[in-house]
Amino acid sequence: MLRLSPGAAHRRGSRRAALVALSAGQFISWGTLYYGITFIAAPIRQETDWGLARIFGAYSLALLIAAIATPYVGHLIRQHGGRAVMASGSIIASLALLIISSSKDFIAFQCGWLLAGIAMAMTLYEAAFSTLREIDGLHFKRGISFITIVGGLASTLFWPLTAWLVDELGWRLALLVYAAMHLLICFPLHTSLHAKPQGDAIKAHGRSPLASNKRTIVLLAAAFALAAIATAAIASHAQLLMAYKNIPADMAMLALTLIGPMQVAGRMLELGIAHRLDTASIGIIALCTLSCSLALLLYMDNQAWLVFGFAVLYGLSNGVMTVVRGAIVAELFDKHLYATILAAISTPAMLARALGPLLIAMVISAVDMDLALRLLAFLMLLACGLYWYATMANRSRF
Repeated sequence: MLRLSPGAAHRRGSRRAALVALSAGQFISWGTLYYGITFIAAPIRQETDWGLARIFGAYSLALLIAAIATPYVGHLIRQHGGRAVMASGSIIASLALLIISSSKDFIAFQCGWLLAGIAMAMTLYEAAFSTLREIDGLHFKRGISFITIVGGLASTLFWPLTAWLVDELGWRLALLVYAAMHLLICFPLHTSLHAKPQGDAIKAHGRSPLASNKRTIVLLAAAFALAAIATAAIASHAQLLMAYKNIPADMAMLALTLIGPMQVAGRMLELGIAHRLDTASIGIIALCTLSCSLALLLYMDNQAWLVFGFAVLYGLSNGVMTVVRGAIVAELFDKHLYATILAAISTPAMLARALGPLLIAMVISAVDMDLALRLLAFLMLLACGLYWYATMANRSRF
């Protein structure tokens, strides 16, 4: 029987502890900062009369701030390490939720969400992936899969939890509970991490990592951004799309509730086949599957197999793409450049995720739903082509 040396056993235990800490932090951060708005928006409107458009506008602006801040957070992680950045992000998240919960006017409410956007950039997937890369380069891809599986379950718990807390305590106290979670749970978890900053290693390369890999970075960023426009538009307009296709309400609701579990299932499937296929190939398969789901949506009628086929394919492939975005950078580029390049690739996708629903809504209002669906299908096919060219066609360059 093979036994690990004490040093190896200690390192293995440290990696597992870091993975558990990052996963738990993602579970709480996604559940409170990203998914919580779903069940607090209506109570906020009832109490304040601000209107849902203003409330969700504040939230959307937080997403934009998160996207804009991501490159700067990547730089901070490179220079100071993920431990310091993510722990600071937990404090900022707690402060943001405290400001939102105590806001008496819309300016304070908006300021709280602006701060929450900064916290998102410092605590969600991009920061977690960069931190994990510092800690465990050998088992990094499996670690990403595990983190996204746990993160994907956040809505499963936090949607009903938020609804219950709002019913029992009100939306202000519910947010105070979430602020306490960041301060008392996430902050200690993130301070327990032992991630090494990569700043000195970056300086040894001489050239800017973005300049020396510019073409591949631009192609990947464009591919992920185009895919994000499509997926964000579908997520925000799913019920409207189903109604336009004359899908019965009960069938549509059942199909849409499958998407979340299918995303988790897709990540579990990716975890099972990751040792057989590289990330570049998995990404091609996922993007092609997303394109197929859009084709089913485009030609959907009142046939159950098309409705549920769309939900299954869309959920599986969209879940896998989260893993691909984090893992492809590690596969194609030097490990010391990871945080910087991941931020450069992720920022356009995050901006697209924030703006995609608005852009498609404008197309629907100006023309019609059919054109919007065809545009989304075209964008997804273009994303497939750009991703293939950046990875498969140029494989010999890496």
